[in-house]
Amino acid sequence: MKILVYGMGAIGSVFAARLSTVHEVVGICRGEHYKVIKDRGLKLSGETQGTFIIKVAESLDDVGEEYFDLVLVTTKSYDLRKSLKKIKESISFSHILAIQNGLNTAEILTEEIRNADILVGVTYNAATLEAPGIVKHAYKGKTYIASLRGSEFQMRLASVLSDVGLPSEVPQDIFKIIWEKAAVNCVINPLTAILYEKNKIIVELWDELLPIIESIIDEIIEAAKIFGVNLPQKECLIEKVKKVSIYTGENISSMLQDLQKGKRTEIDALNCYVANVLRRKGHNETVNWLLCTIIKELEKKSIKS
Repeated sequence: MKILVYGMGAIGSVFAARLSTVHEVVGICRGEHYKVIKDRGLKLSGETQGTFIIKVAESLDDVGEEYFDLVLVTTKSYDLRKSLKKIKESISFSHILAIQNGLNTAEILTEEIRNADILVGVTYNAATLEAPGIVKHAYKGKTYIASLRGSEFQMRLASVLSDVGLPSEVPQDIFKIIWEKAAVNCVINPLTAILYEKNKIIVELWDELLPIIESIIDEIIEAAKIFGVNLPQKECLIEKVKKVSIYTGENISSMLQDLQKGKRTEIDALNCYVANVLRRKGHNETVNWLLCTIIKELEKKSIKS
């Protein structure tokens, strides 16, 4: 297949590298990351190791009016809508898959993409951009994908990803998977960002953090029900948070990475989203809103510095 990876940050780089071993891949990335990959290739360590020679460009204008079988979008959630507008104006494609952390991915995709197969994805892979052109694949987890229009391509794509070493499957209910992953992200991302530590800090301070974790999860379960999504019991979700914090212990969460780089975080598509859903139902004082407020203040300070 001919595949465009739009947004080759940490996770996008892992997918681009793995897919490039079998398929024709073009990656979109920027700045020094682009320059290093263009000149010396993409170097991965950890669960994926080696140097991968990938065709990269800084923008779609540099790609030209090409056709792609698949567009894989791995941008930040707040860039998704803008990215989709640019993609549909610039190239032709049959299928588009967005792998995002946020809870509003499917909504944005269906609003922006009309003439192609739309797929949403959730991945439990963890990666860190250690330096331009250098990515650590800290944990190889499963990826879940599903076509919002029910195309048979979803099964083929799951096989394609699995064949290149990215275990993938098509779940019965992708929205349940999206909310389950959001529950994990809504705990690990803001707490590690506030504590300024790797993911393992969650399990190291488990007893101290447990009351906060329980409140976050309670609110997410309530918010998910508003959308008709019935999540597993609270105890199951809390145990999942604990396991992920152990498996990805050496990883720096994407939210902490963003703060370290003075960039905007994805808090709007995570805890803020949950808090706003509950606010519309009259629940104004929530832990998710408190975390939303704290991270936004940390954003302001990190961006200024």
